[in-house]
Amino acid sequence: MQRRHSIFFFSVIAVFAVSMLAGTSGVQAKAIQISFMHYFPAKHFVHTKVAEPWTRIVEKESNGKVKFTLYPAAALAKPPDFFDAAVAGSVDIIIGYSGYTPGRFPVSDVFGLPFMGYTSTMCATKTFNELWSTVPEIEKEWRALKILWFGSSAPTQLHTKKRAVKRLDDMKGLKIKIGGKTAPYLKALGATPLSMSSPEVYDALAKGVIDGTIYPWEAIHGWKLGDQVYYHTWLNLYAEPFYVAMNRDKWKSLPPDIQKLIEKYGGDYGMQLWAREWDIGNNEALDWLKNDPKHTVITMPASELERAIELERPHYDKWFKDMKQKGINGPALLNKVRRLAKKYAD
Repeated sequence: MQRRHSIFFFSVIAVFAVSMLAGTSGVQAKAIQISFMHYFPAKHFVHTKVAEPWTRIVEKESNGKVKFTLYPAAALAKPPDFFDAAVAGSVDIIIGYSGYTPGRFPVSDVFGLPFMGYTSTMCATKTFNELWSTVPEIEKEWRALKILWFGSSAPTQLHTKKRAVKRLDDMKGLKIKIGGKTAPYLKALGATPLSMSSPEVYDALAKGVIDGTIYPWEAIHGWKLGDQVYYHTWLNLYAEPFYVAMNRDKWKSLPPDIQKLIEKYGGDYGMQLWAREWDIGNNEALDWLKNDPKHTVITMPASELERAIELERPHYDKWFKDMKQKGINGPALLNKVRRLAKKYAD
């Protein structure tokens, strides 16, 4: 009888131990939840070809330790508030756009000055990533977040609804949507700049609030502008950096193996993924415009573009003055950007 009691006792202990181990295993297996927000529509290629594939590969490589929740279309904050939302921890990872926060990254703003010579998204993206990694004053501006990688927009062009812009004088009187801090660049060329977020542009064109917009070619498909603007003028006016970044406290809370995994698929991998898909989307939209009889792609005479650069000179001088007050050699840094753009030109 005593032996039976002993067997029963040890059986109970064994079952309890197995249950405890199973419970512990369940806790360990619970996935780390990471929120990831951007402002592009869910059908935009930044969502379908960049954000979704990137999160899927990290989830897969983590063996289920990480689970992302994607929030497209600025679901958790307005685009100008993205940086602050990520710093505060309202969202873990963001794809932000520096053009929405004028004045926040004054040294980095050299990248977005007009007519810097970018020929593609890859060219611009590699240029800014090298700037960030080699210029301490630029790197310092981004320390509030854990940078996973930088991207760029493709060089921006002019898209108008009713008037073909073949020369600079054709811009006079046109109301054109452009990013806040780049508005003076457009004004210098004779147009009237208006600032609004990308999701507002389609309706503004449809209602006649604006006559056109400044965007890369990809916006024709990405923001469905092809049935609102019909004249498209090559400008390569500017590009602005996008940043894929994480809240620092969230980053520090991740196990070392997950940090290593995210860094593996950040950096050069993320940069290449971003730039490759942007250039594919950009080139597809341009090819479509060239082959659609309702659309006209216009190239200005070289003399007009040379005149445009001269008209922008006060903006270079203003930035030089601002940098001098910070003890930074502005002309040298601007020349570095142009050398890098030439180095990475297609």
